[in-house]
Amino acid sequence: MSPSTSPDQSSGAVESGSPLPVPPAVRALFETDDLQDRFGLAYELATVDEDGWPRIAMLSHGEIESSPACIRLALWAGSTTGKNLAAGRPAILSVVWEGSVCYLSGRAKKLRSVPGLDAFEMIVERVRLDAHQGFRVRSPIMFDVEDGDRGAAVAEWRRQLEILHG
Repeated sequence: MSPSTSPDQSSGAVESGSPLPVPPAVRALFETDDLQDRFGLAYELATVDEDGWPRIAMLSHGEIESSPACIRLALWAGSTTGKNLAAGRPAILSVVWEGSVCYLSGRAKKLRSVPGLDAFEMIVERVRLDAHQGFRVRSPIMFDVEDGDRGAAVAEWRRQLEILHG
């Protein structure tokens, strides 16, 4: 544990100060070359609406991109989640990976809009790792397409990720 982190003895969590780099394991997870192999992985993005209530959006692997300094998100144009992010409200991305849960918190700014899609960039201000010795998280949230056409979904993800690249 580095000097900038402190354990939360009640939950086994580790929290760090602000702003922070995206953890290397999370960055590696969102590399875009392996979309087919990562098909089905889903992640929760929690935002806060105008009335102060939490809102959860489920994002697929092809809607998230990472760099060392930020997380980029591709959201449906005009979505409630996008409106919450555009308003500067805090957000938390929950990533289940490598036997634990990593929570990345921050505020996002809108990068651009294209027909049907809004792109955002979230600077990570807090990282919380929820890991408990002897109690590994066994699996992430998973989904599948009903018609079985993964190719169409992967093609759309590639388009979305190109938009996030700018």
